[in-house]
Amino acid sequence: MMTQTAIEDKKAIAQKFSRAARYYDEASFIQKEIGHRLLERCQWLKQSPQTILNIGSATGRLAFELQKLYPKAQIIGLDHAWGMSELSHQKRVKKFFKNTPSFLCADMEILPFRAKTFDLIISNCTLEWSRALPGLALEFKRVLKENGNL
Repeated sequence: MMTQTAIEDKKAIAQKFSRAARYYDEASFIQKEIGHRLLERCQWLKQSPQTILNIGSATGRLAFELQKLYPKAQIIGLDHAWGMSELSHQKRVKKFFKNTPSFLCADMEILPFRAKTFDLIISNCTLEWSRALPGLALEFKRVLKENGNL
């Protein structure tokens, strides 16, 4: 069970990221490079994932790139910061993919999905924000399909 302080810390972090959403893409050069490398590694997957969860999707950059790589996949970007999710959604309506990612504001430690939903869970510079990594790993395991990739 999370303490009141931990809950307040999560809210404060989400608020800070929400306020920074407009400038995030300009300032996140490290995340861009890591995201590029993650996408390169996706090409090593034996099967194309049909359902993808992008944890800590921020402004949606990685989710949109994943959609280009896997145009038939259902992709959900999840971020705890409302401002990030809102900006991602605004970008979504400007894109002209046949299939576009969906974006959701939620806590990665309490995923709002049924068990065994995703073929791939991908995260870029997000896990360090967890205060309960063992529980987070169990949550990922719960929503990841058998033989899925993390």
